[in-house]
Amino acid sequence: EGTFSIEGAKGAVDSIFFHWYTGDHYNAIDLISKVDNEIEEALDEYKAFKGQVNQKDIIVLKTEIGSSNALKSTSLAINKYHPSELISIGTSGGHHTGVKRGDIIISKRIINYDMSGTPPLYPNKQYINKYLDIPNSQLGTILTSDTWHKTKQEITKLHEETGSDVEEMESYISCSLADERAIEYVAIRILSNNEMNDENYIRETGITLQEELLKIL
Repeated sequence: EGTFSIEGAKGAVDSIFFHWYTGDHYNAIDLISKVDNEIEEALDEYKAFKGQVNQKDIIVLKTEIGSSNALKSTSLAINKYHPSELISIGTSGGHHTGVKRGDIIISKRIINYDMSGTPPLYPNKQYINKYLDIPNSQLGTILTSDTWHKTKQEITKLHEETGSDVEEMESYISCSLADERAIEYVAIRILSNNEMNDENYIRETGITLQEELLKIL
């Protein structure tokens, strides 16, 4: 799972935000290893890694898991670094048989399933289209929920109710903060598994997404 963002600065940095599990931290370490002149900085209990990618100033942010951590860590990072772009990246679970492990969903819509009545987010179409250059990518709907849905019955219900393609736990929260501040944003999620296709979870897919995204930044 993850959150990654990049930015062309408003008087500060071009930033990257990235989320990873404590037990899955090597995915983030792989990303940080690609950052030039990396410096670790503390944001309360969270960690940020400042450096450059392709001569752009970036921040890699360890947000920890779930919406509450995404809210606090992303707020701290936005207030400190004043980014102009935010990209939420990481792994996700598929919601129908039309997507498979390794496919990459670029958010045309992001929904918060846990808060009834919360309006969907619609990233800027012109901004997100450039990320379709990533191999195996397609536009789709990303569902954010703090509950990890595992049974085919649960997943089918979610897909039929919302039109979701994948689910994860942070993107809506991070991207809504960017939306409130008129910061360009997108969520990009690679499928690490799809219960609807009987696919097991493979965490290394997160590294594949990082590598492909870094090529086009």
